[in-house]
Amino acid sequence: MSYHSDLLKRIERTDWPEFQRNGFLYELHELANEMHSQKSVAGYLASFLIYQQLCEEIVRLLIGCSDLFLQCQVFPQEFKPKKLDSKTFGQLIVELENGVCDKQTYDLIKKCKELNALRIRMVHRITLKTSVRDIERQAKSAKRIYDQIYKLFDKVRDQYNVTFGKYDADEMRKLLKDL
Repeated sequence: MSYHSDLLKRIERTDWPEFQRNGFLYELHELANEMHSQKSVAGYLASFLIYQQLCEEIVRLLIGCSDLFLQCQVFPQEFKPKKLDSKTFGQLIVELENGVCDKQTYDLIKKCKELNALRIRMVHRITLKTSVRDIERQAKSAKRIYDQIYKLFDKVRDQYNVTFGKYDADEMRKLLKDL
C-alpha cells in the first residue's frame, strides 16, 4: 500500500499510537508499585528501574502521536515517522522535545529529564552512596516523578486523541484528488 492510503486507513480506523503491549505494561506498573510498597532496598531499586522503563514507553508513544499529527498536518505531503529502535531514554526525550509540544508536553519532558538524571545518579553511582537511606530517598523521589509523568501523559494523550478525531479521511482524499 501507499503512504497516503495507509495514513487514510489509520485515520478511518482510529488506529492511533498505542502501547504495543498494553496489558503487560499495566502488569509492570502494578509490579513496580508493589515492589515500592515493600520498603526494601531491592524493592526500591526494582521499582525505580521499572518506572524508568515505563516512562521510556510513554515517551515513545508520544513521539508516535507527534509524528502522526505532523503526517496529518502536512498531508498530502509525506512525513516519515522517526526510527526509535536503538534510542536511549535520553535520546528519546530529545526526539520528543524536537516534535510537537505544548505546555503539558514540555512539563512532561522536564519531568522525564529529572527522572533520567536521577536514574543516572542512582544506578551508575550506586557504589558511591553513603547509605541505604540515600537509595530509599532517591527511589521515593523517582516514584513521585513517575506519578507526575503519568498524569501529564494522560492529559497530553487525551488531547492528541481529540485532535486525531477531528481529521476526516474523506476530506483528506479530496486533497489528493486536487493534486
